Amino acid sequence: MSATNKKNVLYKNRFAIFFFAYAVVYAVAAVNRFVPWEVDDTAIYSFYAVDYSFGFATKLLPGAIFRFLFRDHADRETATAFMTAVVLVCFALLAVLLQRFMSRMPEKRRSSAFLLVLFFLSGAYSFAIFTKTLGLMDTFWLLFALLFFFFLEHSVLRLLIPLLFALSVLVHNAALICYIPLMSIVLLFRASVEEDRRRRAGFFVVLALSLAGAAALFVFVSARETELIVPIDEFHEKLLENGSDSFYYFDYALFGNYLGNQYIPEGALDGLSPAMRLIMSAYYRVKLNIGVLFSRGAIHPLSFLCGLAVLSPVAVLFGRFHLCRFRASGGFLRSFCAWAMTLLFPVIVVVAIPFSEDITRWYSHAFIVAFTCVLAVLYYSETDRELFFGLLEPYAGSAWLKIYCIAYATLSMYTIY
Repeated sequence: MSATNKKNVLYKNRFAIFFFAYAVVYAVAAVNRFVPWEVDDTAIYSFYAVDYSFGFATKLLPGAIFRFLFRDHADRETATAFMTAVVLVCFALLAVLLQRFMSRMPEKRRSSAFLLVLFFLSGAYSFAIFTKTLGLMDTFWLLFALLFFFFLEHSVLRLLIPLLFALSVLVHNAALICYIPLMSIVLLFRASVEEDRRRRAGFFVVLALSLAGAAALFVFVSARETELIVPIDEFHEKLLENGSDSFYYFDYALFGNYLGNQYIPEGALDGLSPAMRLIMSAYYRVKLNIGVLFSRGAIHPLSFLCGLAVLSPVAVLFGRFHLCRFRASGGFLRSFCAWAMTLLFPVIVVVAIPFSEDITRWYSHAFIVAFTCVLAVLYYSETDRELFFGLLEPYAGSAWLKIYCIAYATLSMYTIY
């Protein structure tokens, strides 16, 4: 390749190169403060000490992938290398998608769009969780969501989208409150802007198959999870054989046991229908987590309130944007998508936090999902693009906006566990 061609390639991909470099440097310097990325040898490594020899359940997929690839070489060091590679692949895919986003922006809006993307890549409540706590199984949600956007515009690969929905459920069934709604609403919005009737029908078919498959898998696995896996003692033995002596997470997630206490009473789910088993399991888990949150003093309420304060300005802007789109009414589908996108952030926060003490983690997922919806709308709809930047324009250049953006980008608040 000649020097001129190399320059042309570099220039053509300048946004992707910059965004990838920014994401990596920001993670290394601002998020991890130059501490090497590492899979923790306590609860986190236990995610990679399991596979489907333990049974069939959600939460086992990341470990099954890892152990299939590394087999006899599967240990904490290779888990660190593997998850570092997964994160870097995610950053690379994200950078390519963001370059495509920038290519759609008109020249007069490009600087504003560029700053918007930098904000998306920064801060404690977005991609920071994936490197600050390297090895979170949620990283595979991010990977599948990124692949979804690549598959969405390819007529053949689009047929694999139902598989991404199913894989997201197998990572963790909580995908049904965050990344599956994200992919579903974006699919619906993509159909709403499609003018060709046959292609639009194709989007609806893919969405229907994806939701049906994900729902069926969720009900089947969640209702029978403890029946489909080995007994708890054998589970512990297998974890020890695979190099992990941390039983905490899977005892809690699969066996209803929290720090040695059975928070789901023995026999409480016996004889119940699948639907009632799900409801009662959820009840006992919420009851446990609310008790844990209130037993740890001010740290969790403070983390919740700080996250709300930090993210509220952006959440309000996004909400205004979607409500304006709803009032503009470009048809039922587009109005429905606007309404659904308005609710995504608050619903994820309200639903997820009672089930989990990982407040920053769930704020991050809610924020990534809400921000991604906005970027998707700006990418596909020129009319909505002008509406959004029109709403943003009065604040552009203001001292308060600059202070807020700088404060957000430099904030460190990582109450993950």
